[in-house]
Amino acid sequence: MLEVEGRVEITLDDKTATLSGHRNQIELDLADSSCGFISGSLYSRFKRATLFALYLYRIGLTLSVSYRGRQAALLGRGAKSGMLGRLFGLHHIEIHLHWSAVRLLFG
Repeated sequence: MLEVEGRVEITLDDKTATLSGHRNQIELDLADSSCGFISGSLYSRFKRATLFALYLYRIGLTLSVSYRGRQAALLGRGAKSGMLGRLFGLHHIEIHLHWSAVRLLFG
């Protein structure tokens, strides 16, 4: 099993994200608007997220995505796919339905 330790701050076009990890948990916090970090149509975002979540699951990692301090989604090993995930085929993805998640998904 892969383990991660440390913290990295990423700045791209004046938008900041913090990536931190401890053991098999990784957290990505998008402090600013997510438009600079996640692009493409809604379908392509879900497709990329599904493939990435499957990869994380296979290597035993969990990625927590936060937007402005609130958890929006959980991908990989620790994610529990709820009704929404089963309906849309988003295995290994847990989406928290609150305003932060909506802003992150729909930009």
